[in-house]
Amino acid sequence: MTIVSVVNARYKRATLDEGLRVLHAVIEQTRARPGCISAEVAVDVNDPTQVHIVERWESVEADTAYREWRRGEGLTPEALRLADFRDGASDVWVAALRSDI
Repeated sequence: MTIVSVVNARYKRATLDEGLRVLHAVIEQTRARPGCISAEVAVDVNDPTQVHIVERWESVEADTAYREWRRGEGLTPEALRLADFRDGASDVWVAALRSDI
């Protein structure tokens, strides 16, 4: 079952460009993880400080393994730096794609 995870975060306007460059490195790490089908970044057209990361995973297990990795060994210097650019906490929405509806 394909899983979609959406991470919503607001970035500080003053450091937005640098924050997005660091995010690019983090997203490349995400794309390389087992079970990652895709990971894309969407920037709000009306408020570029509002950033959404849309990830597709092969399964709940792959998504869960990624989140656990990111909290441990995957807490890379780039991932740690993202906190410097964010304006508040991010939230994650996880859902299963349903083709039967």
